[in-house]
Amino acid sequence: MLVGVLASASLAACSGGSTDATSSPAANESSTASPTTTPSPAGSSGTPAPDEVLPVDTCRGDVCSTAELASWTGVPFTPEVACDDVGTTCQLTMDVLAPTAPGTRPIVLLVSGGPNPLTNQGYVMDAGFPVAVHDAVVINPVWRQDADQGGGWPTSFQDIACAVGVARAIGPDYGGDPDLVVLVGHSLGGWASAVVALSPAEVTPAPGTCNPTSGSLRPDALVTLAGAVDLTERGPGRQEFLRGFFDGSRAQRPQRWAQSDPFALATKTQNQVPVTVVHGTGDTTVAPAVARDFAKALRATGVDTHLVEVPDADHLGVLVAPAATDAIVAAMEAS
Repeated sequence: MLVGVLASASLAACSGGSTDATSSPAANESSTASPTTTPSPAGSSGTPAPDEVLPVDTCRGDVCSTAELASWTGVPFTPEVACDDVGTTCQLTMDVLAPTAPGTRPIVLLVSGGPNPLTNQGYVMDAGFPVAVHDAVVINPVWRQDADQGGGWPTSFQDIACAVGVARAIGPDYGGDPDLVVLVGHSLGGWASAVVALSPAEVTPAPGTCNPTSGSLRPDALVTLAGAVDLTERGPGRQEFLRGFFDGSRAQRPQRWAQSDPFALATKTQNQVPVTVVHGTGDTTVAPAVARDFAKALRATGVDTHLVEVPDADHLGVLVAPAATDAIVAAMEAS
């Protein structure tokens, strides 16, 4: 178990039966990527009516809004895809939180940890509210985190890359800047987000598994929050989860593991996506040493890297730490 769950997320519209959408792993393990969908013009559909409007001075914990915010829930970003291993299909969805005032703002894509079910990934919006207050469009996409959800290698990574591309396409409808997408992943989501950001070849979804995208499927900046980025770290259920994710051990599936190891990717990354590594010194789920070593590996390759250690914060507490909010805002402003 990589992270406990505290709150519910947006619901995926699920149904029984089969689908024509392709979500099987790539046949050739020499690349994590698969053919992408055809991009479409960004912001072409117009701004939809929000599900809720949050007035000025709405508070979440110790943070209160200084401007009106609007939220949209259950915005689909895929067609029907497999969402378990017995033939059930669903559309993956996003929740959006954004200021209502006119303007163009950075897009912050918040990816949850887990493994959590599709209906229980919204806890990361605890970090999203204060970021939206700092004038950003915050999007929380659900993603298939393991084989039981129709995910695993490489589908889980492709879900996140799809979300990046769709966020660029529809972000302007919510006031987002399609040229400034910051990918923020917590715990397991930090690992998968790092793979998407650092892979030498752009990770792309299999045909028929992603709504129209725009621009790069790689983010413009990466932030990991308590990122579970070390595939060698041992903990309760960790290696068992990874063997299920890759459909085999490191010895049995060496290419899959190597292509999905952020430390290995850090040594040969050819892109210059800046990375901010945020970790609580009180984290007992993912050791703080993992964050320090990851930042060191990135810097050794010349990647623009910032390490933020949050005193005494634990694995979930880091989400609401002001230092984490400041780090995400700094990544927005520097990109």
